[in-house]
Amino acid sequence: MRMLKGNRIEQINDELLEAIPVITSFIKKITEFKEQSVIITENITANFLSYQTGNEHDRVWEAHKLHYDLHYMFEGKESIVFSSKLSEMGDYYLEEDYYLLQGLSEYSEKLLTGQWLFIDTEEAHRTGIGNGEQVKKIVFKIRKA
Repeated sequence: MRMLKGNRIEQINDELLEAIPVITSFIKKITEFKEQSVIITENITANFLSYQTGNEHDRVWEAHKLHYDLHYMFEGKESIVFSSKLSEMGDYYLEEDYYLLQGLSEYSEKLLTGQWLFIDTEEAHRTGIGNGEQVKKIVFKIRKA
């Protein structure tokens, strides 16, 4: 997993390096947060999400094949858990680019207001873990070359 917090970037590929200026410019122009999907470029989509965090076991494991996830916490906090020891649980949904998995957590990362979290393709994760906090988050889907 690769973390982006503030201006610190580690081990990032070319697709993400090209996307970051576009995404940061997009975020600076946000005047109102409302749940929606916005196509920014042919390779970047912004999904605006608002939800309450909850128990880890009530969340699903997912991974993606075609898109990197760049999570930006607009408001709130949550934990995201990761594991490399999972088995596929179902079909791959091409249009939404995800598949579900099952298994146990290995480690977690806390995402706070204003922070970024980069999730690579095929990296299994569970989001939205917390104690009922309200979260406003933008998940940028960046198409893998």
